[in-house]
Amino acid sequence: MEETLYEIGKMTGREYKLFNYHGSPTADRVAVCMGSASKTLEETVDYMNQHGENVGLLNVHLFRPWSTWHFLNELPKTATKIAVLDKTREEGKTETVQPVLFVVKSVSVHSQIKNWGWEYGLYVAV
Repeated sequence: MEETLYEIGKMTGREYKLFNYHGSPTADRVAVCMGSASKTLEETVDYMNQHGENVGLLNVHLFRPWSTWHFLNELPKTATKIAVLDKTREEGKTETVQPVLFVVKSVSVHSQIKNWGWEYGLYVAV
């Protein structure tokens, strides 16, 4: 899959990896997002960092199959808080879950990283 993303990058002039990180290399807070909101979040991260914050964005390009190694390799080691903005939901046997948040929580369950999740989009049930 990485080779395919590399080839797409050569054709488009953009860098595509399974996860693309944008922001401070020493960020303590990182947003994880997949999809159309990532460009807006990049601009927000730039603005916040220019005004003294220390934040970053991890953009998910390939959700399934999930690569824990690639995710952790792109995530700054200094991150202590992750905010997951999830546009999707999946109906489970016992509850509705936000799939990206669910995977990020499972990756960081043995660390000191705190996770928060928000669901956003055109339809959000309250």
